[in-house]
Amino acid sequence: MTITRIKNLVSIVITNYNNGRYIEECLNSILNQTYKEIEIIVIDDGSTDSSEHIIKKWEKENLSRFHRKDILYYIKLPRNIGFAGALNLGFFMAKGEFIAVQDADDISHEKRIEKQVNFLSKNKNIAVVGTNYVAFEDGNFNKQTKNLWLKYGLNNIKESYSRGNHCVCHGTILFRAEIFDKLGGPTRRLVGAEDYEVISKFIGEGVDNIQEVLYYYRAHPKQRSKKFYSKKKLKNYQHKDIRVLMILDGMDVGGTETYVLTLSKYLVKMGANVVIAGRNGNLYGDFKKIGCPIYLLKKERESFEKQIRSIIESKNINIVHLHHPTSGLATLNLLGKIKIPSIFTIHGLYYKHLMPHLKKCSKVISVSEPVKKYLLNHNVNSTLIPNGIDTMEFYPESNSTLRNELNIPLDAFVILYVSRLAWGKLIACKKLMHVCNELRKITKRDVHLVVVGTGQNMNTVENLSKQICFSSNRKFIHLLGERLDLRNCYTGSDCVVGAGRVALEAMFCGKPVVAMGNHGYFGLVEPKVFNEAWLNYFGDHNSCDDYNTNRLLKCLKLIISSKENLLFIGESSRKWVAEKFDIKNIADDILKEYISIIK
Repeated sequence: MTITRIKNLVSIVITNYNNGRYIEECLNSILNQTYKEIEIIVIDDGSTDSSEHIIKKWEKENLSRFHRKDILYYIKLPRNIGFAGALNLGFFMAKGEFIAVQDADDISHEKRIEKQVNFLSKNKNIAVVGTNYVAFEDGNFNKQTKNLWLKYGLNNIKESYSRGNHCVCHGTILFRAEIFDKLGGPTRRLVGAEDYEVISKFIGEGVDNIQEVLYYYRAHPKQRSKKFYSKKKLKNYQHKDIRVLMILDGMDVGGTETYVLTLSKYLVKMGANVVIAGRNGNLYGDFKKIGCPIYLLKKERESFEKQIRSIIESKNINIVHLHHPTSGLATLNLLGKIKIPSIFTIHGLYYKHLMPHLKKCSKVISVSEPVKKYLLNHNVNSTLIPNGIDTMEFYPESNSTLRNELNIPLDAFVILYVSRLAWGKLIACKKLMHVCNELRKITKRDVHLVVVGTGQNMNTVENLSKQICFSSNRKFIHLLGERLDLRNCYTGSDCVVGAGRVALEAMFCGKPVVAMGNHGYFGLVEPKVFNEAWLNYFGDHNSCDDYNTNRLLKCLKLIISSKENLLFIGESSRKWVAEKFDIKNIADDILKEYISIIK
């Protein structure tokens, strides 16, 4: 349904539950706004105090100050439906081009709305703007406390929420109503954290804070936040209290499987109890080395559900972490019956059939910005926690193992391509093989291409390799198939062509990366484009171009001719990824999500 919004009008939504003692001060602060194109929507969520009498009395006394009759809408709900429900009702009633949030026990500065509207008018790339605020004690406005947790700047805020942190005060936000029409409001899935859910849902549309104090947050014994975050009320969960079941389709060699392997290893090191279940595969030996219980699952649906239920009961599992569509869907159906919380990590853009089912999960995690946007476009909110890379496994070293194995001269230039040979990555591989052949002719250098990976199209790659090498009268393309010694492959090459997790692992090894993957071509990942490369997930989930052979040839030609620059890019790459993608930090973020859900 298309909604016609009234231009320049700000709909201010106030949800109230038993805040009769403070609601008059709140309403006065709104009526005193210097920005006059407003409507006030008060949703009373079944209050049992004198709120209704106070609000109606205030309306009658201030009627003469209303510049139009329909400025105030008061809805008294017959029963308490919860903060998310009341807030959504207010958002649905809003007619304005903009919607502002106001808590019933707080106060707004008289210029708050004016300055927020002006901010959005000047910053078209921002859809949500919060403000700085101070907290004051009930009955003592002079005793104010400044906050230390807010952040400022579009990218800083996006980075904070991508880590699962919170840095915008919900009561201060004003946003373009069109994003609510597009994405919806809070759900009841995160009771007590609806503010975080709303802002993280809107984060992809652009969120910022005004540094000026334009909001006054009242601290009092009965405020809603104390109900949910009282230290006395909540158990202090430790890592040892986590009993997580990781479920995979299988333990094959692939990005998702490596993600689970690396994460599980560090969760165990940090004291969590991890159990892993999936079909057998080439990574089974590596999973066994973690030292946690491993269960090999059967393929049949009935046997699968029976096994999962048995594991959950015998290991007293209190959270399930899902990663693959097939096993994930089967498990969600079971969890609905036995009421165990779950997290689903979405690793790519090929999960459309999963979207309706993700609402059954306690939380959804996305591994990249494009995946987070993809989920939002399907009305699924997620927390962005990227792939974590093990610094003990991937690091720079001088290594000739790969060259010795393939009889490649030490002075040859080795390009490494690592990928599953399917979908867009197959196209990328075939383009790269042709480009490397052309590169040998143009540069007169002994260029070698090493391809690591396998897939259903391996025969196609093998035939093309033979044709190209035969035409050039030199075997310079080496197909290694599946390998478990990736560090030797990375450190034995001069540069790596790849995407997603491969790009991150290669950068940890100090190698320059040309990003190209499932989605298309990005190019050389150098310091000036690090953040842009990450936002495209290194060509795997988004890209700057299709599989452009001319750009790829030009890029590789430039790389071959600038050895000193390669060293600088490699060193810079390692420092950057170590700061953002170290598995120790990622595992800690995941543990925080587990604990928040179990609480």
